[in-house]
Amino acid sequence: MLTKIKKLIPLKLFRALQTPYHYLMNLAAALVYRFPANKLIVIGVTGTTGKTSVVYLIAKALEANGYKVGYTSTAQFSDGSKEWLNDKKMTMVDGFFTQRLIRQMFKNACQYAIIETTSEGIKQWRHTFINYDVLVFTGLYPEHIEAHGSFEKYKITKGELFKHLKNCHTKYINDKKIVCRPKSQLKKLDFQRVKKTIIVNGDDDQAPYFLSFWSESKFIYSALAWESRAKAARHFRLDPTTSDWELIPYGDIKADLAGTEFIIDQQPLKLKLLGDFNAQN
Repeated sequence: MLTKIKKLIPLKLFRALQTPYHYLMNLAAALVYRFPANKLIVIGVTGTTGKTSVVYLIAKALEANGYKVGYTSTAQFSDGSKEWLNDKKMTMVDGFFTQRLIRQMFKNACQYAIIETTSEGIKQWRHTFINYDVLVFTGLYPEHIEAHGSFEKYKITKGELFKHLKNCHTKYINDKKIVCRPKSQLKKLDFQRVKKTIIVNGDDDQAPYFLSFWSESKFIYSALAWESRAKAARHFRLDPTTSDWELIPYGDIKADLAGTEFIIDQQPLKLKLLGDFNAQN
């Protein structure tokens, strides 16, 4: 039915109506499901490659630490109680599906929701009514640019997600990582404030751009051997005197048929995953 209606609308008018249409549909979805992202710690993962692997690895790391986690990705979905394959033929599904799934994560007592967030989803305002807490940038390559017109526009679209972080409301959690609503300023002292955080692949050429956005905390993971914090600060255009960012070095990667071994922040790590790129993931 919607397809037939679209065909009746002149192309110029259709394009003009797209932005308000997507915005209002996503607002409606958030209203229907009562803004469920306000009730969980939300991690958004974006980039050209590695997103799906990173979503899954974060989910399993959190679960291994005793937390309940739901997620959306190109490969599959989880509501915290069950996992199933993504058969929607898109990564970031429409607002009603995504908001409903986040709501189900909350009902299933999840503490965390991980959302693989795509440039197409951002273009269609699907991120707008999701209250993110942590954003992860895996890297940017000249793919998918046919939908954006140029690599620069593709990058700027990704940047809209990071710009959105400043508009996301602050959350408070208890010692079990459950989001709480303090009834007064004094009560807030009983809880931990969730810092709005950006995590960036420092080896990507676009890292300084994504690190330029506001956040309360920044983490940069890099295989490059930075000689000093001051040198890293110059490269990433950050203030070397502040403590709101941290460099996480990794390297000495050894990959074979048994998996991948490497050192991260002076600690050895072994993965049963093949490929040097999985050390980065």
